[in-house]
Amino acid sequence: QKRWVVGGDRSFHEAFAILGFHGGRNECYASGPSDVGEWIDLDLIGAYTTGMVSVRRIAFRKSFETRRLKDFLGDVLGVAWIDFCYPKPVRFPGLPVRSQARGLIYPLAGTTYATAPEIALAVSQGCVITIRRGVIWPWEDDADDVRIFEPFVRKIRALRKLYADDPVFEQYSKLLGNSVYGKTAQNLRDRNAFEL
Repeated sequence: QKRWVVGGDRSFHEAFAILGFHGGRNECYASGPSDVGEWIDLDLIGAYTTGMVSVRRIAFRKSFETRRLKDFLGDVLGVAWIDFCYPKPVRFPGLPVRSQARGLIYPLAGTTYATAPEIALAVSQGCVITIRRGVIWPWEDDADDVRIFEPFVRKIRALRKLYADDPVFEQYSKLLGNSVYGKTAQNLRDRNAFEL
């Protein structure tokens, strides 16, 4: 049986990168009966597909380990094992910590694996971070700045626009875009949920 496997430069830091991937953050701040009133559910239109456009070709051979916080700020692809502490309470701390009993939690201090965007957000909130170990994967030096998902995202946006007046096909188009986002990161970890 023939199959594609990850190897070489790409696989060198792969297990470390997976530790830093936690998936999307979805939460509810109230449960049970609610007060009568106007409730607003913020939903960024095209958030998943817009995020996909930020991914460029990765220069796996140029990856490097670093403990410098500044290497994780800006438009970079990186993962780090960190100690962190928000010196004063913030309403929405952004660093996920895996808890055996509760899944992901977002405490004000702890040790975790985090991606460069999560680290940058925490720093902007005043969080003090110490990098225990980190890896940066530079983007390839492309003259045309190739965004690998951009052609797909353009097609999905055009499809959603085409079906703007048809809720069934518009939602189907949205599902197509979001599914590619989900499939890109599927099976990085063992599943702990089952759905018929």
